Amino acid sequence: MGIGAVYNDAQWQWMSEHLGGYNPLCSALEAAFAAPFLIENQGGGGHAIIGQLEGGYRICITTAHAALSSYAGHRRHDSDGTPPGWGIGIYTAADEFSEAIGGPLTRPNSLTTIPAS
Repeated sequence: MGIGAVYNDAQWQWMSEHLGGYNPLCSALEAAFAAPFLIENQGGGGHAIIGQLEGGYRICITTAHAALSSYAGHRRHDSDGTPPGWGIGIYTAADEFSEAIGGPLTRPNSLTTIPAS
């Protein structure tokens, strides 16, 4: 659970500060899937929660319309009553460029639905 690979200490510090609030979600996903879930840098300033499942499948979680927002920003939207929702893709182990094989089309979900760790 937590922050995945980083390029340097400054990046780790920034990710911990701005994205570390997602750690309870990573813990809940790890417990549910019995697999590691980490906050990863996707390049170009974008971040996602990545789960590595058995058989090489990957789950990639972002906000519904963009890369993972800061935790504070996500909470602000929740407080305003406009939760940004989640974008979830499931990928095969074929290669790094495989197309998503599944993903939900659901109403926006609030961070307040994350189980307590």
